[in-house]
Amino acid sequence: MKPIPSDTHLTVLSMLWDGHSSCHIASKLHIGHSTVSEIHSKALLPLPTNAGGCPSKLTPHDWRHLASLITSGQADTATQLKEVTWLAVSAQTIRNHLKKENMKAVVKASASALAYLTALCICTEVPTLD
Repeated sequence: MKPIPSDTHLTVLSMLWDGHSSCHIASKLHIGHSTVSEIHSKALLPLPTNAGGCPSKLTPHDWRHLASLITSGQADTATQLKEVTWLAVSAQTIRNHLKKENMKAVVKASASALAYLTALCICTEVPTLD
């Protein structure tokens, strides 16, 4: 393989630094994408990378507000947090973030669990003889 000219080499480095993909650079400069990858690996540039994914629907300010509502006791469940703050997100989104912050909203007890606890309390009462 013949070496590429130094001006092409510098152009590849500048385009890499600007965030262009190796395939895009290769097609613009009429060189192979493996040549671009080789230049990149030899240069050891700290190139910016894309974090990927969707942007967060809520700001850090919103998350701090939700955490303060939980710790102050103004809301117990994620559904209550959603109703209190009028945020345009689902309760599951709030639960997911609370999990990231090592917090947990109170889970509402089901009717069958309450019936079991009530029956357990009734059965364990011992009548007294007066």
